[in-house]
Amino acid sequence: MGAQGLQFDTNRIELSAGAPSTIHFENNDPGIQHNIAIFTDSSLGTNLFRGEIVTGPAAVDYRIPPLEPGTYYFHCDVHPTMSGSVVVKAAGGGGPPPTATPATGGGGGGGGGTANPSTVTAQGLAFSTTEIALPPDAPSTIHFENKDAGVSHDIAIYTDSSLGTNLFRGQIITGPASIDYSIPPLKPGTYYFHCDVHPTMDGSVTVG
Repeated sequence: MGAQGLQFDTNRIELSAGAPSTIHFENNDPGIQHNIAIFTDSSLGTNLFRGEIVTGPAAVDYRIPPLEPGTYYFHCDVHPTMSGSVVVKAAGGGGPPPTATPATGGGGGGGGGTANPSTVTAQGLAFSTTEIALPPDAPSTIHFENKDAGVSHDIAIYTDSSLGTNLFRGQIITGPASIDYSIPPLKPGTYYFHCDVHPTMDGSVTVG
């Protein structure tokens, strides 16, 4: 499927139940970011798959984990008005209502981590800090507050600004909203972070 002119070329994706599948996604909007994220329904309560955000023109093959038969919801995290339905069919067709639980995702949320998490705020298309300090060799937490109403942001951590290796990718949230990101243990060093939706929002992560 493709994206062009800030819209998908289809509002219906059909997948087979009980087995991994692939969606070949082509972003044909030059300089604009899109992805595909699948949820149980339009409330966005449970994310089942979150595809890598790609800047057009570009193409990517999304590997979708096995899903139970049913009808789900998909959208672009960057442009949530781009949306549609994912119909997962059993071999014989049909199937019960969706009962799938989260199979994969782009990043953390939930508890765990340190007792006193680092806090980062996004407002006015800028982070409140360009430096995040985390403890070495132990799980940690970043409390992220997105205060930009109607705008999507996240925090993603890489080894460096070349973006060659992603160490953590947080769930994209649309403001106003907040989330606790559970960061996996990192070795001492200096890393790079940015917002995947707005890469000019960036800074360094010091672990040590």
